[in-house]
Amino acid sequence: MIIEYLKRLLTKWFGKFTLITSVSGFILFYTNIDTRDLIVNIISSNLLNVSLIFLFIATYQVWNDIRLEKQELEYKLKNPIDYEIKALVKKVKLDIPNLEDIFDKKIEESKQLLNEVDYEINKLSTHQNDNSISKQLDVLKSLSSSLSGIDNYQKTDELYLSELISYKNQLEEYPSLKKNYLSKWEKFIANDLKNIYFIDFTITNIGNKSDEDIDIQILYENNNKYVGNPNLLDNFPRQHLPTKPKRSNNHLVQVSHRDFDNMDLHRSIMDSNPQVYKRYETIEENNFSIKIRDLKVSETIRIFTQKGFFINLENTNDFSTRIVSKNSTSAINKKIIIEECGEYDYFKEN
Repeated sequence: MIIEYLKRLLTKWFGKFTLITSVSGFILFYTNIDTRDLIVNIISSNLLNVSLIFLFIATYQVWNDIRLEKQELEYKLKNPIDYEIKALVKKVKLDIPNLEDIFDKKIEESKQLLNEVDYEINKLSTHQNDNSISKQLDVLKSLSSSLSGIDNYQKTDELYLSELISYKNQLEEYPSLKKNYLSKWEKFIANDLKNIYFIDFTITNIGNKSDEDIDIQILYENNNKYVGNPNLLDNFPRQHLPTKPKRSNNHLVQVSHRDFDNMDLHRSIMDSNPQVYKRYETIEENNFSIKIRDLKVSETIRIFTQKGFFINLENTNDFSTRIVSKNSTSAINKKIIIEECGEYDYFKEN
């Protein structure tokens, strides 16, 4: 113990003399004034006094370091269970040049569709001039179907041709929508995505004892809130290609599905797989909750089964956690460490 103390003291003490040399070099580099001889003369003439001052400072620093280490050790012995939770944060990014490329590809697709519809219109126009019996039969079939209330019926050539011409006009106008489309995206990026981040969470056992049945609640208060991926998509500016009319009008029965954004909100996982940590997880607008089966000392794992979450994050100071476990003597309340990890390119990641 004494030898370790003396090692630390000597290291601190001699470090002070090294610091003087560094200061001299700094002054010389930025002012071209060589103060080394002056400092050497001052130290030589006052070597005892300077050494005693440095010794006093070094002694205090070593004493304070040992005191803090002792306090930390006492805390760990009193509270052997402790955790550190990190939020790995990426700012969601959408590039206008990428959006331009996407729209340009749609424009090329619209030109191809335009050629196809032109061919179909010409073919139907030629057929319109044919007063054959087959044409009259088509009209009768259409009328018969509509009168009988059948949803699946063949449109007349005239009606279908009219819809195709309208469709063609929409395709011709499509390239002119590019400027307005990109303007909407710029506003969306500046406003709706201003505080949207993609966040993943990790937990580390920084105590000196392994733990089990760890209940974690992650709280993000005030204006911070969870934004589901489908909800984020709802606000995307969209400019789909025009939909081509169908020759037959089929009645489609819509089948309701569960909201896929909520399918992962309440999940049960079997404990039979030793690699599976999570027993359940819940995601709500202002908090996440999960139970972890066990965590060894110094072990770090991702908290949730999903790769990450979209969160409207306006204030990182309002990010906290509350942890209760089998071996903890009381609830652990801590601030979550925010660690910025670059940007999240939505189109590349999805």
